Amino acid sequence: MYMQRSCNGIAVGAINDFAALERIEKAGIIKGKISGNEKCYCINAEVWQTIKKELDNFFSQFEKNKEECCSD
Repeated sequence: MYMQRSCNGIAVGAINDFAALERIEKAGIIKGKISGNEKCYCINAEVWQTIKKELDNFFSQFEKNKEECCSD
């Protein structure tokens, strides 16, 4: 059984989530706004459109070649 420990009363999972959000924010995918003790995140629409285009191009390669996959 896996037991989560806490760090200064904060669950490890919460710390890991925060670290992941920080990395995504540094990459520019999301934006964060601080209000008192809270931070609100939203998707950076311009960056998200760029990522979407790249992913669409990536996955379209599989659609084009799916008939050739593992064919004899």
